[in-house]
Amino acid sequence: MVKEVDKVLRVGKELSDYMTTLSYDDLPGDVVHQAKRVILDSLGTMYMGARKEEAGGIKEFLKGLEANPECTVINAGFRTSTPWAAFANAAYAQVHDCNDGHREAAAWGGSSHPGRVAIPTALALGEKLSSSGKDVITAIVVGYDVATKLRGMKDRPPCSAYCSAAIASKLMGLDADESRFAMGIAGYHSPKGFPRARGLDTNF
Repeated sequence: MVKEVDKVLRVGKELSDYMTTLSYDDLPGDVVHQAKRVILDSLGTMYMGARKEEAGGIKEFLKGLEANPECTVINAGFRTSTPWAAFANAAYAQVHDCNDGHREAAAWGGSSHPGRVAIPTALALGEKLSSSGKDVITAIVVGYDVATKLRGMKDRPPCSAYCSAAIASKLMGLDADESRFAMGIAGYHSPKGFPRARGLDTNF
């Protein structure tokens, strides 16, 4: 058990160090180009989903919340709070089940569809914080890296939670320790959280 805990803590430190030190200037041109492509692709899936009948229930639910009008809800004609905007746009991205995929990640237990979570999270929080385009792209790259390179998870929800936490940590400018704590909280409270499944009391 001690070895398992030590391993989790070590991986968490490596991840948080990477997340906090990566800058836009570190990104190769082809990575920046691909990040822009996945943004456009995800916007397309969100817009398609927002036009479907299923989107109506989400819009009515959000209207009833009377949340702070901070962020855009795709094709809704109104704004809502950051978490709910990310939730709604992520739901729209999944309606047609045609979001981007990562076959290698699926094979080794990472997130096979990171865009449905990464892009709505980055766009909503980036809008709230008035982040630059470079900052949003860097955060998306971090989120995709975390989501697709985590391994050994038979269930995908924890990968999505880690992805969102990584993006939020990057955009909010958290330091390494704060980022590690954010990742730990997200992973622990995700559906079928990895540490609980393994009987661990700590996560990153």
